[in-house]
Amino acid sequence: MTDSPRRLAYLFSRYPVRSQTFTDNEMLGLEARGWELTAASIHPPVESFRQPNLASLKAPVLYSPPSAVLDRLREGAVREGWWPATMIARHEAAYGPSFKSSERARNALWFAGELRRREITHVHVPFANRALHTALFLREITGITLSFTTHGQDFMVDLGSDALLAEMARASEFVVAVCDYSRELLRRACPDSADRIVRIYNGLDPAAFPFSPLPERSGPLRILSVGRLIEFKGFHRLIEAVAIARDRGTVFHLDIVGEGPWREHLDALIRSLALVEHVRLRGPLSSGEVRGLLADCDLFALGSLVDGRGASDLLPTVITEAMLRGRAVLGTRVAGLPEMIEDGKTGRLVGSDDARALAEALLAMNRPTLRAWGEAGRQRAETHFVRDGTLPQLENRFYGALQSGTGSRKISQPVLRSVASPSPGVAFFDLALPGRAEWLAGEWPGLVEKGCAVVASAAGSSKDNLVRAATVLSDCVWIPDGTVLEAEWCQRTAWRGRLEVLRAEWSTAIEGESFFPAARRAVWLAAWCGKQDVRYLYAPGGAEALVAHLVSLLLGLPMAVALESNPPFSGDLLRKLAAGAARISDAGGRIAGTSDTILHGSEPEVCRVGFVRWKRPAKPVAPDERARRLGVFLDDPPQWSRTSPA
Repeated sequence: MTDSPRRLAYLFSRYPVRSQTFTDNEMLGLEARGWELTAASIHPPVESFRQPNLASLKAPVLYSPPSAVLDRLREGAVREGWWPATMIARHEAAYGPSFKSSERARNALWFAGELRRREITHVHVPFANRALHTALFLREITGITLSFTTHGQDFMVDLGSDALLAEMARASEFVVAVCDYSRELLRRACPDSADRIVRIYNGLDPAAFPFSPLPERSGPLRILSVGRLIEFKGFHRLIEAVAIARDRGTVFHLDIVGEGPWREHLDALIRSLALVEHVRLRGPLSSGEVRGLLADCDLFALGSLVDGRGASDLLPTVITEAMLRGRAVLGTRVAGLPEMIEDGKTGRLVGSDDARALAEALLAMNRPTLRAWGEAGRQRAETHFVRDGTLPQLENRFYGALQSGTGSRKISQPVLRSVASPSPGVAFFDLALPGRAEWLAGEWPGLVEKGCAVVASAAGSSKDNLVRAATVLSDCVWIPDGTVLEAEWCQRTAWRGRLEVLRAEWSTAIEGESFFPAARRAVWLAAWCGKQDVRYLYAPGGAEALVAHLVSLLLGLPMAVALESNPPFSGDLLRKLAAGAARISDAGGRIAGTSDTILHGSEPEVCRVGFVRWKRPAKPVAPDERARRLGVFLDDPPQWSRTSPA
């Protein structure tokens, strides 16, 4: 099996998420072991922050297109007989309208096309949530097999249906529980799938968390706690324990790292207990900053408990991080924590939801004991919770799924188009695509046949225009939400610096309000092109020419430009863009300096008399002439050569 393509998709409700470093580590580990991954996210992230290690992730991240595109896909699926109406009706009857079965199926249609394009036959879902519900419909539509991992709150509370959980387990090749405790819960909830529910601990790369000796110092012990600021993390009990210890004459310093809905509650608690000088809410920090705090603390503590909804921690990855750094851990007897912490050997376990028990444990600690527990904790983590031990277990399950799965079944071409190659040679950028939907209608089949990737933006487009565009462009690559663009911009420091220098060089040729939105799109597109086999860029308008020019500078890719009659930029900027193009055409379709023609040719001519301006209709280009021009363009670019990035 190792000689066959090791190709998988990970499907998320939302990706990336700051607190889900365990999933990032898993994907990075699989890539390091030769797996080709694709990440698919139904919703964009809610913030632009990215953990630094994600810069190393090779997997492209796919996001759902606008709703109008998904609606058109659904209409096509109904028309062609691929809409899973029977399954939707059954799910609505069994689980109720709140599970939005029709919406899950609609999302699945688009991802079905994208995954087929990449020849992916198995999908893994890292959480038992609504993304897994989508994966059920993906399996129904395409035959793509699936598996999933559970983490606690997902299947215990958030999913909201044990019956749906049981159906998900039956449909899966295997189900991963991250600890023995949750495996038993799952087996009781899904008894007919008990044999496919396996325990695989979350594993980390120990090289990323080198052992750090306990600092030699006197004074109050420094405690660190990390996690999302929610009830079941038990931060409030840990704060109360510090107050109890202080009232008994011993001072501790506590740093809490994280963000969440309980921040105001915890801040008010700290003030009410007069602990402002002893307890700090540090807010969200990067993984590197957390590693630094772990090296500087004396003890890691987590007051996990079961909240009012029945949710709790299962196997907090941050405990493994602390153990690898050589820190003793104070925890509670909740879920999988006793599988991590050996009471009296690598740390201390106390009852949950008990501030006084936490305080008693803190008061009994001293540095020699903490040093010994920390060294033992490192050894335990290296034995049970490192990637070299856990990833092979997961890989074996994936191998089995790829061997036993039926693979994706053929889907009608009009419903889910599949380009000739998963690695397109031409990136066809169109930032104003909805307005060109009509003239693209005749050319789109040619683009697909030639293996082009059409990259489009829905920004600023009306719903009517999107519906019109979606009719012919349902499987193009859509530029994602602004938070994704901003994250890429912040992460790609070298590219960002190059473009900021360019903005200064261009001076008055373009305003910053126009340049920087284009620059953010260009950085994202450059990153996307870098993960495909894109060798040529085509921009069918002035706005697209700016973005394509910036991508060309970053990657050294040749580009062609077709300008409309009234480009939205100054003459100075247009000259700069033209100078960077391997080919350029005017609105009449004539490529400057050659006898060939290329696309366009139907843009209206802008006329001015005094203060009055109007557009004189242009003569449309016949469909067969458009097809000929498109063929000239698509057949000619392979002769171009890639240059070195500027």
